[in-house]
Amino acid sequence: MRLGRPLVVFALVLASALLVSWSRLRELALADAPLSLWVPFARPLLSASFEMALIVGVPAAVLSGWAAGLLLRRAILLALVLIAISAVGAVGFDRADVAPGRLAQELIEAARSSCAKTRERRVAIPLLAAAWVCTPGEKSRVTGSVPGVPLARFRAASLTVSDDLHRIALQGFELEVPSVGERPALRLAARSATFRGLAPWGRPSNVPLAVRIFAALLQAGATLVVGLTICRWLTLGFPLALVLGLGAGLAALLVQRLIDRLGTGVTGQLLAIPVGALVVVLLTAAGLASRSLYRRVARRGAGW
Repeated sequence: MRLGRPLVVFALVLASALLVSWSRLRELALADAPLSLWVPFARPLLSASFEMALIVGVPAAVLSGWAAGLLLRRAILLALVLIAISAVGAVGFDRADVAPGRLAQELIEAARSSCAKTRERRVAIPLLAAAWVCTPGEKSRVTGSVPGVPLARFRAASLTVSDDLHRIALQGFELEVPSVGERPALRLAARSATFRGLAPWGRPSNVPLAVRIFAALLQAGATLVVGLTICRWLTLGFPLALVLGLGAGLAALLVQRLIDRLGTGVTGQLLAIPVGALVVVLLTAAGLASRSLYRRVARRGAGW
């Protein structure tokens, strides 16, 4: 029973990560595509799911297991097993030779080539809320909505995505924002434009796999060391230890995802390592302060 609880916690975190990946995969609008087309896009997301289990699931499972009465030796063994499962999954599904952005670019070019052959003179681009429009006598143009700004629409002569889908470059760019209320309409034209800060499709292309996994291992390890020390010092119960592990892991994961969007590369990955351990300390300090405040209020209430 003592071992069953942490295993259930880890399994739930991994299942949640896989569900998030599946929901993002469905956004590709590839329902009618063959399985061979899904695989290159699914692999990076599966790798990211196991990475999420390493950063969030391992600390939550081990800390809650320790609080439930698991011996220190077994807690360490459990941590090593779960770390191994997570690391093997993250590395196994990550394929550096199959970049989703390259396949996405092929799909974009294929849609452009088939645009003139369609009756509607319009072909939707998988992965993006955009489409190629072919007007007779004119060059084909790509049109769509600006990521993060649904009201804004753009047109461009060409569109190129990065290997990790983190960046979109456009040539012959035109932007149009309709008027809303008293705000006037906006029209802008530029020779080129770039959409940056999009969520990478799995691991950022400017971060080597070895660095990514090493940083995740250090994140989980630092959180565990600090968390086990605090749990042993304060003798926390299962619910509080679970909240401590989940809170620290989720905070570390959110910081890492923010760094991924900023595209800071290896430096950003290393800066995210101590986040989980720091959050453990902050959550513990907040808990102790709240308990102290509660006791003071209770004493004053009893005096009245």
